[in-house]
Amino acid sequence: MDWRFFGFLVIGFLLSCRSAYAELGVDWVKYERNPVLTVGASGSWESGHVHNAVIIKEGSTYKMWYNGYDGQRSRTGYATSPDGINWTKYSGNPVLSGSIGTIIFEDGIYKAWAGLLEGGDIGYWTSSDGINWTQYAGNPVLRHGTGWESVAISDPMVIKDGDTYKMWYQGGEPGSQHRIGYAASPDGINWTKYAGNPIFIPEALGTWNINPFILKEGSLYKIWYGDAGGSPGGSIRIFYATSTDGINWVKYPVNPVIRNDGGFDWQHALGPWIINDNGDYKMWYTGQNNGQMQIGYAISYSVPDAPTGFTCDEDELRELADGEVCDVLDKLDELRGCISDTQSALKLSADTCPADALVTILVPPGILNPATQAALKNNPNAATIVGVVTNQPRAVPAGK
Repeated sequence: MDWRFFGFLVIGFLLSCRSAYAELGVDWVKYERNPVLTVGASGSWESGHVHNAVIIKEGSTYKMWYNGYDGQRSRTGYATSPDGINWTKYSGNPVLSGSIGTIIFEDGIYKAWAGLLEGGDIGYWTSSDGINWTQYAGNPVLRHGTGWESVAISDPMVIKDGDTYKMWYQGGEPGSQHRIGYAASPDGINWTKYAGNPIFIPEALGTWNINPFILKEGSLYKIWYGDAGGSPGGSIRIFYATSTDGINWVKYPVNPVIRNDGGFDWQHALGPWIINDNGDYKMWYTGQNNGQMQIGYAISYSVPDAPTGFTCDEDELRELADGEVCDVLDKLDELRGCISDTQSALKLSADTCPADALVTILVPPGILNPATQAALKNNPNAATIVGVVTNQPRAVPAGK
């Protein structure tokens, strides 16, 4: 039997069947050299924090608008990058007086919604180049109300869904309780708040639901947001939920999806912004350590890279699978030559496995987590064994 393949399938961490393959938007790999955008020089407009990035990819260029804070007020800066990791800040920063929430590029115009510096409300701006902005004369376009949003509203997340602009925003009340509300508009200026607000309520008094990011794909709304996980005063992490209407949400059962792993996000991880870039999700998020916020990067792969250099035949696969890895390799015809077809190799008939079966997961080369690296470091074949392990389990399909 080819040891390289045996090592790939068995060595390291063996996970339950419900973790048979990485889940897009749930399993994230953080960039090892985070943060990718850091604070400015002492005394500058962004010397205290840089946080809550907004990203648009145009052609091969990533464009970022981000909040900078100097200890007194927040303003918006601009930066560009060829890869989403190495950023060049615009020399004329800051470009906008508000605290940016969302930017949409529509019909040749950049449209921005941001928290106003005064009044605790949300304003609207437009620009032809993303640098020179015109504030709407009728600002604010959304005002804070009473009760759960009586102190202020901020962090507007806006999408254009058909002919309707839809906004999710953060509201605060005395005692630092933050929740998420919803509003809709025909033009991005005249908004109607949902009568049943707030639509997200923290799990415990004194905890937060903040910085919502929404991605709609097909008929499914996906939200990533900051949450302290029911622990008053605890670390904020990034949680995930889905919805069919943007109002009633089902939280992912194994939240959070971005944790505080140390380094620049040791205290808090929040403020996500995600784009679908050729099938992969790329996230820029705010990490806080020692009271300072900076911006990091993570990626969730749609289909991890296939391992190379493996040889195997059907008899060897059946022998290996028999009694060891349930029957996940029973559909060998779907594997199309062992594991040369990545999608089939990843799935491994996961929906047919019993809940207690053991299988493995592929991850791209070079992105093994520390625990996996430790498990493989003494193996002479480690260079050709493409990993194992995912951070979060998948739900076991009903009836399985």
